[in-house]
Amino acid sequence: MVQDSDYVVFVADAKTGAPRDSEGQPFRDTAGVRGPSAALCASLSEAEEFADSVTTRHPELSCSIYDREGKAKPALAVVYEVSIRGRYVGRGHARRQLLIGAAFISVGVTLAVIDLRHDMRFIWGYVVGLKCLILGGTFVTRGCLELVELKKADKKT
Repeated sequence: MVQDSDYVVFVADAKTGAPRDSEGQPFRDTAGVRGPSAALCASLSEAEEFADSVTTRHPELSCSIYDREGKAKPALAVVYEVSIRGRYVGRGHARRQLLIGAAFISVGVTLAVIDLRHDMRFIWGYVVGLKCLILGGTFVTRGCLELVELKKADKKT
């Protein structure tokens, strides 16, 4: 049972988010069935030390630290190995999200315009174009929100 002062550390593959044990292997219980991969820590500092040790030994992993309410709320911290942190967090990541989104939007508009100029003869261009616009909008939104959060964090410090 998780106490009020306990913290839970979930270990996952940094790239895919798939659960892993602290040695980087897919977590399986004794019957070979997938289960949750988590460590229970008595304090936040213990949880941070555990997460740091896991990510130092296995740079391909990330650790998410939660309080007693678990995944019902956002993680208190997500720990990555320093050399790969920029791939998943920060301005570089936000800019990549924006660029990917802009590329999808450009492709979507191009396909939709080509199809509209041909009187919708090739409906696939319009359909794929709309899907690219939706996907591009999602990436642009995520990138913008991440940049706004980073700017807010910079102002606080």
